[in-house]
Amino acid sequence: MSRKSFEEFINAQPEEPAADAFNVAKELDEWLKALDKLYANVRSYLSPFKAQGKVAIEDGEVELHEEATGPYQAPKMSIRMGPHVVTLLPIGTFLIGAKGRVDMKGPRGTVRFVLVPKDSSAPRITVSIRRADDPATEPQQPPPVLEWDWKIATSPPHVRYQEINEDSFLDALLEIVNG
Repeated sequence: MSRKSFEEFINAQPEEPAADAFNVAKELDEWLKALDKLYANVRSYLSPFKAQGKVAIEDGEVELHEEATGPYQAPKMSIRMGPHVVTLLPIGTFLIGAKGRVDMKGPRGTVRFVLVPKDSSAPRITVSIRRADDPATEPQQPPPVLEWDWKIATSPPHVRYQEINEDSFLDALLEIVNG
């Protein structure tokens, strides 16, 4: 009797629409393509200086390890300007508040580049708190992000995002090389 009752119960349940499964390989591929886009933009910003022989760009790889992916190889970039070396080092893609982060490290500091929704100007993190005796509610799902963009993140605690263009990139580069 219990098996039959259970089968009747299961068969009477409405079918739930299949949720989009989290695809680690797809996320990792998007992350690596976003890194390539960032580095292509950097090459473009520096191309006049590279043509003059005043800047050298070296590509390399770094091994990252994230919980969702395990170890993997990601591209990094080094920029040489006279005696100064600046490195663009990927941090990861499975982060809170961003789809990815790259740190640009120089002798006088670090600038953080974050991959965030194109229309964002600051982090958007929502926290819900409820007591055990509160009625259950459906968690609010954020709207899907249709377009991601690299931005410069200011220092905490009041993080803001700045668009990356040739001027903002060169200002950031000068800041970590020259102070």
